[in-house]
Amino acid sequence: MPRALSAIRLAEITRAAATSVAIRRSTRTPLSSGRRALADDMRARRLWLQRAMADALTEAERGALLTASEAMLKLALYEAPAKS
Repeated sequence: MPRALSAIRLAEITRAAATSVAIRRSTRTPLSSGRRALADDMRARRLWLQRAMADALTEAERGALLTASEAMLKLALYEAPAKS
């Protein structure tokens, strides 16, 4: 993790954000150049995924994968009710 943070700092795509928590926690805020780099990266990944799914999966498999991804997102966003 320290190497990744150093690389991010050297690339000058983020800036340190003020924090009142433990000193060892590093919070970074993306700069406009960082947001552009992230958007470019995400665009390339989405394009690759689109092509890979079209080439490697049948229509039925693509449908099953999309249905599963909706369930996975629902699970990822789930917050357990507070215990009383």
